[in-house]
Amino acid sequence: MNGMIGKYEKGICSKCGKERVITQKSKKLCQYCQQASYHTPIVKKQQKPIPKFSEKGKKRKAVDIDFYHKAWERNQDWKGGCYCENCKKYLPAYSSTFVSHILTRGANPELSHDFDNVNILCEACHKIWDGGDRGNMVIYWKNQERIDKLNRKRNAKRLDG
Repeated sequence: MNGMIGKYEKGICSKCGKERVITQKSKKLCQYCQQASYHTPIVKKQQKPIPKFSEKGKKRKAVDIDFYHKAWERNQDWKGGCYCENCKKYLPAYSSTFVSHILTRGANPELSHDFDNVNILCEACHKIWDGGDRGNMVIYWKNQERIDKLNRKRNAKRLDG
């Protein structure tokens, strides 16, 4: 039953079950069923509702935002803005994305609200610090000294606690 017609093979269509020329080999569809599948409307999946913060999560978020504001205020100039510690770009208004943790909050939760563990960085420098080539950043060696200090502080807390 199977025969070649040009570059196409004749066979049974998996959708309509008729013997026709198979134009889509991977799904074994004939020309008509293949075209019909292009014209069927795509049904979008329903989006899952966005989970609401628990009371504990809301409190933690409020504490984080308060800490970010205080970190910004500690570095503010008289106009209310800050400078990126790496590239010296002027940041005229507060954004929590400008507060960058030196040691990550996930791996070091006890240092997440330590002012010695943050830099004020523009968005581009923050992205480099979080996932890029830290070694070429201006603040790299200064931060290495701060990391040593933070590790000593963290180890002292663990010995005391």
